[in-house]
Amino acid sequence: MSHQRHFSDAAVKEPHSVSLKVLRHVFFPIQLLYHGTNPTPFLLSPILALPPSFGSAYVGTTFSCTLCANHDIPPPIDGGPPLSVKTIRDVKIEAEMKTPSSPTLIPLLPPGNDEGTDLSPGGTLQKIVSFDLREEGAHTLVVQVSYYEATSTSGRARMFRKLYQFVCKGLLVVRTKTSALGLGKQGNRRWVLEAQVENSGGGGETGD
Repeated sequence: MSHQRHFSDAAVKEPHSVSLKVLRHVFFPIQLLYHGTNPTPFLLSPILALPPSFGSAYVGTTFSCTLCANHDIPPPIDGGPPLSVKTIRDVKIEAEMKTPSSPTLIPLLPPGNDEGTDLSPGGTLQKIVSFDLREEGAHTLVVQVSYYEATSTSGRARMFRKLYQFVCKGLLVVRTKTSALGLGKQGNRRWVLEAQVENSGGGGETGD
């Protein structure tokens, strides 16, 4: 992930004009979550939004989510007039997956302008993360958002990062058991090996 020296947010304490929301892709019909009788689709947000730590995923699957950088409109203070909206330019999203072996920069989809994207008030920039999980252990998705914030009198480059942690587990668990069958016809000892394969992905399927 690139590191640009001109960012100076270490001394900036005020809230960012751009927020980040990460929506994890689900693998069951969305109609199970959202019914047409719901008055607003934003009821889905608590279900789809990715928390900073969200449990586990499984080796052999693809971790996929949508990154949304939003140009937030500040609400009025105490019923007063709307606050002046800042101009947001050159918005970029970068993502990196830290695995037990090494960090990997993730190419985001769709490919975008290297110079960044300008966002109007209320606008959003969306990118898709798709990463094949190939090893067990702790994983961390690092998302960096950078942008240029301008007012009528000044401007500055700003940046922030968010981390999303999970543990990657083996999808299949194999259990074996060896038992003695007694002596054969020629007096040799006989054994039987039992093997059970369990899907640990939550489906509860087992096979012998």
